[in-house]
Amino acid sequence: MSKQLEKLISGNAELATRLDEVCRDIPLRTALGHGAETAIERDVVHLWESDITDRVTSIFSELVIAKLPRPHVITVEELCTAAMTHLGTDDENEFEARYESFLRSAISLAESPQRSEVFFVSRGLYDFELTDRFTEAWDSQTGLRVIFVGLLALGHEEDYGDDNAVYAPKNAYFAVEGSCSPRALLAFQSETRRVLSAILTSISLTRNRQLSIYYQGPDGDIKVGDAEPVDPLLDAYFSTSSKKDTIDRRIRNALHLLVLADEQQHDAISLALSVSAIESLLCKKGSEISTMFADNAATLLEPDLGNRAEAAKFFKKLYNARSETLHGTKLEHEGQLRTQARQIAAAVLLGIRGRREFQRKMGNGSETPDQLLDELREQKWTPGETVGVGAYPVRHLWAEKS
Repeated sequence: MSKQLEKLISGNAELATRLDEVCRDIPLRTALGHGAETAIERDVVHLWESDITDRVTSIFSELVIAKLPRPHVITVEELCTAAMTHLGTDDENEFEARYESFLRSAISLAESPQRSEVFFVSRGLYDFELTDRFTEAWDSQTGLRVIFVGLLALGHEEDYGDDNAVYAPKNAYFAVEGSCSPRALLAFQSETRRVLSAILTSISLTRNRQLSIYYQGPDGDIKVGDAEPVDPLLDAYFSTSSKKDTIDRRIRNALHLLVLADEQQHDAISLALSVSAIESLLCKKGSEISTMFADNAATLLEPDLGNRAEAAKFFKKLYNARSETLHGTKLEHEGQLRTQARQIAAAVLLGIRGRREFQRKMGNGSETPDQLLDELREQKWTPGETVGVGAYPVRHLWAEKS
């Protein structure tokens, strides 16, 4: 990815011109800083320096960072520092040479081999065999990688068979690596920890017993039991946002919302974010959004036509709680609603992802959101599971009331 970074910098006349205009002020303001004697003069110089930094940061954010694929191999702060270090001159004859020096500095940063320390992501009831078999890495489109390091059991386990096994909670540990700048690696590690936690939480909320997960390696699937692939979700999360409405874009948006939902301390805000994640997957602009939300979720997750009306009523309750939160009319909801909303969001997310993968394997091409929503609407009064969507242990949330 350093070649793409180099192309964005070296072949960008607009970038060079705008940086030249801003950085010409650096020598003057540096000289003024050396001559500042009073507190007021020093404050003024500080404001000038902050102004230059903000302007350079804005230029790089617009012309470089926004056009780089994610995860990024360099940060905007590092680009800003390199530019201000190498371009701070008012000599027109030196700018081209200094710009080349800045470019080499940025490329050198982006090509530095990096590997993080091992970090904790989550705790769960993970499958026995993962310790030996879950060793594949996820490779991003920019060459940065996620490495599964291992599991640490927090108690004794016995394998008496599928129905009688004794599982102990385990801590899951990961690392990240790749060619990138030091700050880019730290940013990638932080994002990886957050999104992996949300993914593993989603998987664990939709499993009756132990959790199995796997990466899809280049030589085929490494799969244990009813394992859930991690790769498509990581691909979606780190994909570049597009204006076109696609299933991948909706999965990306839902994951970002669920990362925030899991980090919220306030139950009502977390509930609202989880419901918004569901809405991002199952709705489109129009009237009666709450009805569309409830009907589509019920069709997707409740195969029994006799229970589907009760399911829709439950989903409308979730949507109304979300609306009350966002409109500020009510922030105190039933304690379990946050957990229930998050569980439903996990089932919808993995259901949509599973359907996408099913259609891909069947050679049906990429389904559009409109095609998915049209099918859900047409299947509203038809019993049975939605094609490509597995059964998730969430039906008890409404079936017990029917």
